[in-house]
This record gives sequence, C-alpha cells and structure tokens, in this order.
Amino acid sequence: MPTRASSVLLAVVLLAACGRLSPPQVVVDSATVPGPVVAAGQPELRDLSPTTETVWNCGSGGGTVIKHPTMSVITNYAVEWEVGGTVGVGVHIGDGIIPGGADLRASLEGRYVTEFEQGVQQGTGWDLPAEPNSAVVYTLMWREMWQPGYIDVRLADQSVVRVNVRYRTGIQSDIVGKQPLACGTQQPPAQQTTQPPSISPSSPPSEGPFREHRTDAIGSDTLAQVTYSDGIAPFTQQELDTSHSRLQMVNPETTSDGCGVARYAAEQVWFGAASQTTLTVNGSPVGEVYGGTGSHGYIINLTIHVGDRICVNPVPAGGFHICLGPDLYYHYDSYCYRGHCQQ
Repeated sequence: MPTRASSVLLAVVLLAACGRLSPPQVVVDSATVPGPVVAAGQPELRDLSPTTETVWNCGSGGGTVIKHPTMSVITNYAVEWEVGGTVGVGVHIGDGIIPGGADLRASLEGRYVTEFEQGVQQGTGWDLPAEPNSAVVYTLMWREMWQPGYIDVRLADQSVVRVNVRYRTGIQSDIVGKQPLACGTQQPPAQQTTQPPSISPSSPPSEGPFREHRTDAIGSDTLAQVTYSDGIAPFTQQELDTSHSRLQMVNPETTSDGCGVARYAAEQVWFGAASQTTLTVNGSPVGEVYGGTGSHGYIINLTIHVGDRICVNPVPAGGFHICLGPDLYYHYDSYCYRGHCQQ
C-alpha cells in the first residue's frame, strides 16, 4: 500500500501597517511575555488545487514505472492571529494592537519553518505506478493543514491578553482520480498542471478612489506619472480591519531584502520611499524614484500578477512601502484621516 508523507510546509511573512516609513527592526517591549501556544480544536483543511500526473510506460521492455509527484506552492505566511476583533498575519503584533507589542516566534518555535518564505516544492509519498505497455493519468488533490489555538500574552502591568492563532502545520495529498490511457502509436500527452495556488482567492475589482486624485511625477518610467489625494476619506481603522482588509503590505517590517511576492493581481500599486531607490518586478526595473515621497506616498499604474516578485533596490534607510489589493483605495484615501500623514 502506498504511504502518505506528511511534510511541513510553513512560511512567515510579517505584515505591518502600510505606508509607515520605518527602520526594518521590529522593537518589542521585553516586559511583554507571550506564553506557549495551546492547540484548541481539530486541524482545519484548506483545499489548494488539483494536479495531474501522467505515468507513461509504453516502450518495449522494462518493468513497472513509478513516479513520486511534487507541487510548487506560493505562500507568504504561516501564522494568522486575532486580538479583540483585529486580525493579522505573521508572528509580530504591533504596539497599536497589544501595548508594548508582542513577538509570537518563541511561542511557535518548531511549528513553522522560516526559510520557506516565498515558495517551496512539496513532495508526496504516493507511488504512482504504470505497468509495462500501459499509461495512467492520476489526479491528486492537495490541501493545507491549519491548527487553531491560542497564546496568552502577559503585559507589563501583569494583565493578560489572549491571542487566537492558526498556524500551518503542513500539506497533504489524496489520489482522487485514475484514468488509463491506450498506448499504440500515440505520444505521451502534455502534462496537465494547474497554476501554483495563491493564498488569496480571486476578488472583485477594486472600489474607489474615494477622493479627488491629482497627477504628479516622482521618478522615471512608471513613476513619471502617478496620482495622489489628500487622504482624508472618512474610513476608520476599525472599518478597514473588519470590512476592507484585502490589502497586501510590503515594508521593512515584513521583509529584510526589500522584496515581496504578490498575493493579488493588481493594476494599481501604492508606493512610497524615504529616499532614492529603484522599483523592480521579477528583476526588471519599472521606475526609479528620485527622492523621498513622504509618508503618504503615491498610486502608480503597474500591472502585477499573482506570484510576481516586487522589490525596491536599495532598501531606503528610512523605510518604504509597497501595497496592493482590491481594497487599496480604502486604505490610501483614508491614510491622512487616520492620522498617519503627520508621522
């Protein structure tokens, strides 16, 4: 009987408030002490995408052919948390959510693997055989496994805040289809594969803008024509957290190399930098900003696909931010209303 290998597939990308130009270090009050993670409830299964594997054994001679399939998975984080109705991802929780902030890394040590930050290849223990003079197409379904739980965080005043968490513990596969093929004179069929699954589902088109936007030029190429608003659309942080949270944020608090992998397809990107830098997509420059943009930043027209790698080089010493997602304008057009433009 085939055996199923259970491999750990875990990744962490730390998300923080977009638009905040800050040094890359995350400062956490040492008086804030998270306790151990406590698993609570049964693991959850999240469907990824099916893949097909063709095992071709139509040549003369030889014995049984066996394949061991793998799957490439794009993933940007492995921990989800919730505190009092505010949700986020990654192992760092900011001071605005928990006084003094909290770092959950020690609590979750051994539950995830930090080197898998942007993509891994997951193997399976299934043996997929084809007898001599035969061919078989196997269909496999892949699922992520997430464990719910909680972490109690003791604050400096000795009060305790409970953080509900979910952390990815691995992925599994199941054989859901097996189709024999005739040999004869036909050639091996083209491998049928799916796109690597994204952690973000497809989303409706973005709403907004909600304030009048004016044009400006802040650099070369794509950055030669950008737009900006006064940022005072009346959306509160609570509204954004509960109803308009579809925004990916890349800044010094989420990356050490100035790069992020897109979880959303986008036509507009919110960009800001503290000093001169070059913006690249999949290694190709798309524009150089000539100087600091201010904390609010600008909206640029830039086509991004799920899985694209978007970077700044060099990483500005004073910080940067790249944001994209269906709820982009909710966040950008209310940024000053929420008090961030004076920072």
